[in-house]
Amino acid sequence: KDSQAYFCVKKPQDLVGLFPKTVDEIKAREKESFAFVDKAAADILAVPAQERTFKNTARVYDLLDLDLGPIYGGFEALKLLSPAKEMRDAAQQAMVNVSNYINEKLALNKAIYQAFKEYVDGNAKSETLSEDQVYFLDEVMSGFKRSGLNLPDAELEKVRKAIAELNDLGQQFEIGRAHV
Repeated sequence: KDSQAYFCVKKPQDLVGLFPKTVDEIKAREKESFAFVDKAAADILAVPAQERTFKNTARVYDLLDLDLGPIYGGFEALKLLSPAKEMRDAAQQAMVNVSNYINEKLALNKAIYQAFKEYVDGNAKSETLSEDQVYFLDEVMSGFKRSGLNLPDAELEKVRKAIAELNDLGQQFEIGRAHV
C-alpha cells in the first residue's frame, strides 16, 4: 500500500481512514510499517558506494518518516484515546514492535551506518548540498554514533541490549500509566 493513501484527506469523512478500527487492522498496518522499513533499508543498501547521492541514501532514510508517520500517528491516537482496552493495548504493542523493527533494520544496523559513512566521507564532499541537507547528515551520523554503531561489535551488542532494555522499561511504564 502506498503511504500517501493515508494522507489523502479531502473531506472530514476521510479522516476516519487514518485510524484502524480493529485489532486485525492494527496488525495489518504494523506489517505495512515493516514493509516500508524493509524497502528503505534495501534501497539504501542496493546502491554501490561510488554511486551514493543524497537522494538515493539520505533522502530515502528521511522519507521513511512520511511513510510511517500516518500509521504510527494512528497507533498513538488509539493508544491514548480508544475506549476499547484491546485496541489501546494492540496499538501500544504495535508502536513498540515498529520501533524495535526500525532499530533493528535501520537505526542500529551497522550496514546502514556504513552506507551513510561511505557517502558522508566520500560523494557527499563533492556534492552540492544545502545547509539543511548538511545538517540532516550531521544529525543522522551523530545519532548513529550515539547508538554505538562506530564501536566494535562486542561493545555495540552491549549498547543494543541496553537500548532494548530501555524500550522494554518504557513499554512497561506506558502500560502502567494507561492503567492508572
